[in-house]
Amino acid sequence: NKGRLDMNNTSQPAPGCPIGGVSKTAPSENDSEVVDETSENIDWAIGPGSMTWRVLKNPAVFFIGMLRTSMLIPLHPPFAAAAELDTSYLTDPLGRFRRIAIFAYMAGYGSKEDAIKVSKYVIKSHTMIKGVEPITQKPFQANSEYELALTLAVQTFGFLLAYEELYGELPSKQRDQFIAEQLVLGAVIGVNPDHTPSTYDSLMSYLADARQHWAAGLASRQINAVFVDSDFPSGSLIGDLAWYKRKPIMWVLRMISDMALFLMNPEERLLIGINRAPKLRWKFAVRASFHLLAKYMASKKGIAFFTDFVGTKVGGIFLRAFKVENPTNVAALESKYTVPDPKSVFCELPDLVRNWPGSPAEYKLGQG
Repeated sequence: NKGRLDMNNTSQPAPGCPIGGVSKTAPSENDSEVVDETSENIDWAIGPGSMTWRVLKNPAVFFIGMLRTSMLIPLHPPFAAAAELDTSYLTDPLGRFRRIAIFAYMAGYGSKEDAIKVSKYVIKSHTMIKGVEPITQKPFQANSEYELALTLAVQTFGFLLAYEELYGELPSKQRDQFIAEQLVLGAVIGVNPDHTPSTYDSLMSYLADARQHWAAGLASRQINAVFVDSDFPSGSLIGDLAWYKRKPIMWVLRMISDMALFLMNPEERLLIGINRAPKLRWKFAVRASFHLLAKYMASKKGIAFFTDFVGTKVGGIFLRAFKVENPTNVAALESKYTVPDPKSVFCELPDLVRNWPGSPAEYKLGQG
């Protein structure tokens, strides 16, 4: 049963689906609810023995994989429109990454109850992002079938690329298992499991077809300009710093963005249009810097930094995983692991724009 995906259930809203969450913000970092440190009687969303627990265990995989995703998704024109509407994209990038990390680690390492609880904040934020796509001048909202599915696909591949750069290529069965597990995290925020690939080969075809419809318009160029030569806007945490503080921070940010660029293929690099030389000058230096970052993030200090970054509640959930799954039992847990059915937690959104084209190859800008 290892890595097997049970798809017997139908796509119905999951019990407790947090449709129309009432809060506009992520859980407070001061939420100090006590986390049970035992695994008994926990109804896991993903659970010990999973590839998700292995792949995301080093927070460097999350940070660089997510940065790669954040740089690439504005190439899909509606995403560029969404990023312009989501002011945190440039004014509060750390806060935005923190909110994504809270979801990824609370849902990925927590119980089904945790996953459903935290999903309401993501669903609410998507509901609020509405506007007009600049090329077609047609209405757009983040809660759209194709855009939700594409985001999950790009993000999943980003995490996998970051992990394999650090730890080596996974066997095909484990690649497929990780991709199938990510459907569970997508399902709780409204991504239809039938709209996203569950194997590595199908994910590669999916993304290749999706890239045919990407375009580097003015909006996407402006979003990614901070990784080239532009400053963050005034009113943002970085943009309001004095120049002598801002300059070194921007250099470090661009040096870190080089790690994400390193994980992109030539076609993606061509589309994104960032042609500057790496801040560390050489490709091997960029690669080495990523491995050094990962070494730090896997250390006690790095884990402490990350748990502080995501807050007490989510940090406690993450640390519990180190006790539940450890070197003495991980092989046994992985050998008998079965991928949960994503349709058991699928949240069917009431305000969903039904623009699924059938496949990325059939997508047309402005449909839906």
